[in-house]
Amino acid sequence: MAFKKKESRTLNVKDVVAFRQSLPLVSLLPWQSFEGTDNLLRLANSEGESEGYMEMLSIEGKDLDFVYGKGTDGASRIIQDYHTLLNTYVNDFDIVITRMAASTTKQQRSWINTRDRILQDLQTVHNDKARERLQKRYLGVQKILRQLEIVEDVVVHQAYTVFIYGETMAETRERRELFTRLGNQAVKTGKMSLKQKKDILAMLQDPTQQLNK
Repeated sequence: MAFKKKESRTLNVKDVVAFRQSLPLVSLLPWQSFEGTDNLLRLANSEGESEGYMEMLSIEGKDLDFVYGKGTDGASRIIQDYHTLLNTYVNDFDIVITRMAASTTKQQRSWINTRDRILQDLQTVHNDKARERLQKRYLGVQKILRQLEIVEDVVVHQAYTVFIYGETMAETRERRELFTRLGNQAVKTGKMSLKQKKDILAMLQDPTQQLNK
């Protein structure tokens, strides 16, 4: 994989829309291992020779399909920021869309904590009416937890991931910070866990997975 800088040029909104093009699947997968505490991907060619590193960041809160929708003041700001990003971040990057199962981990953790507190209260309560109320609350929380598990089984959403490249680990980290800073309102990024990165890579290796950009 080459790490040539893009030519500096002025883009308009039409260029921003045109920037979304299909990605060759093979070009996304030449990774060999995870390295560093932030789990950068070491890229390698077919001979195992290093071809640099790649970072993966999740894109949060915005669906990039806004460029095909009706304009609003908010959308105009996002388009302007995206336009600025493309003109100021001159290093190579890819934005990949995958269809992922919805995650309710945070919600489940919160409700599990609530359930545990109710169980603790049940062990110490002596009033019958108070015990009955706590039992009803416990059953309600259990129902919510079952519903959250069902959501993870049946709900699918589009996950946006940006791939950032560098020839060394230090350069990749610098470019990660630069991309995050320049993204502004258009491309808000978040760090990904090792499991999340592995999940995305597994999706990309599935030939039945439809990718869009």
